[in-house]
Amino acid sequence: MGKKESNASRELMVNTIIFGFGTIASKFIMFALLPIYTAYLTTAELGAAELVVNGMNLLFPIATINILSALLRYGMDEKKDKKKVLQNTVIVAVAGITVVGCSIYAADLQSILTEWKFYLLLLLLCYTFAQVLSVFAKALGQTRVFAVGNIFYTLSLFVISIVLLKGFHRGTAGYLEGMIFANILTFLYFVRTLHLEQYIVWGKPDKVLLKEMVFFSLPLVINSVSWWVASFCDRFVLERYLGTAAVGIYSVSSKIPAVVSTAASVFMQAWVLSSIKEYQQGTNGVFFDAVFRKFSAFFISWAAVILCLCKPIMPYLAGGEFLDSWRYVPFLLCGAVWNGFGGFYSALYTSAKKNTAVMVTTLCGAGLNVILNFALIPNMGIQGAALATMISQLAVAAFRMADSRRFLIFQVEYKRLGLSVLLILLESGVLLSGKAMFPAAVICLIIITVYFSEIRKTAVKILRNIKQKG
Repeated sequence: MGKKESNASRELMVNTIIFGFGTIASKFIMFALLPIYTAYLTTAELGAAELVVNGMNLLFPIATINILSALLRYGMDEKKDKKKVLQNTVIVAVAGITVVGCSIYAADLQSILTEWKFYLLLLLLCYTFAQVLSVFAKALGQTRVFAVGNIFYTLSLFVISIVLLKGFHRGTAGYLEGMIFANILTFLYFVRTLHLEQYIVWGKPDKVLLKEMVFFSLPLVINSVSWWVASFCDRFVLERYLGTAAVGIYSVSSKIPAVVSTAASVFMQAWVLSSIKEYQQGTNGVFFDAVFRKFSAFFISWAAVILCLCKPIMPYLAGGEFLDSWRYVPFLLCGAVWNGFGGFYSALYTSAKKNTAVMVTTLCGAGLNVILNFALIPNMGIQGAALATMISQLAVAAFRMADSRRFLIFQVEYKRLGLSVLLILLESGVLLSGKAMFPAAVICLIIITVYFSEIRKTAVKILRNIKQKG
């Protein structure tokens, strides 16, 4: 690897460490909240709250037409006026939330969401503007501010949720109010820390730039909605066939795979920035080859460890009605692994401005997920939702790995990758069969051994960079 690729790798590593600090600290606090949620909410109450949050996740890309992707991409462009980029983003967000808000209030949602429309739209508003400033911080290169913002949000959520759920017994309303107030406080944190007044501009927007940003973002709306369908529509199918209690149990099951997804998201936040820079500079595939080797080694090994631990740690995270949630973790965790690989290749599409291809792959995955949910949930219950998620995420990842070679070719060790995928599936099968933990632990050690050399080399580099930064 040449000096150019080495510098790029170091920048990626440093950004990953920064994002990792913020994200891991945030997820640790979120995990500390899980016992609070399961102690002071029934399965039905938690299920209702999760449906509202998932509904907001669907409305967010529709209302904003995914303009935050353009905020990051054009905000990082040195030729663009950052003030105008932010102004255009706010204009689009305000207009979109207004239209979507009026539409939702006039609609019959045919779900428990009908009872929670006010909370749904208030959460959408607060979340959107907290996210606008969060992404703007990344576009400005303020990665430390972004990372601290993540911690500030979850710490605020932790304190407020305990007060509302344990102190005032607010139930579903308390769960949602905690998120609303935490987003408001996070928005104020970014306003103060970024000295936002220097980026506020009044007057007419740059219409040419606005048009360019909108056309960049529009294909990603379908992509984001499709991603939501692939990730969250199973909750609404579960509500239809099994009720909100099943949604609550399934939501707790998804918290364990979220630990694996967190590891991927930590890397992805830094990877998108580095991928854009390297692709703009016309780098060859050597850099991408090296990054994928390191990513796959750590990601799959981490997933194998979490999979092995999911059953023993569940009693410490949830009890009572939620205790058997671990049974749905293995398929969901495998889905998180495939989703991580799909995310890696999605960054390549973004760097090459091939957003339509991202849209098509995610749309196909979403369609497959919907079909599988309606086919499997009536017969397999909650486990059917988990299996549908795993299969659809695998399909998206496999297609992107093959299709991305049209515009960027780099080497992938398919034999080692294929072996590790088979071992993860085998470990999942052993756990679901109800046999002793020993065979699963052995499989986990085999997976780590397969990637040990890569893990050791990368760990040494990370420690070296931490010492240099210190």
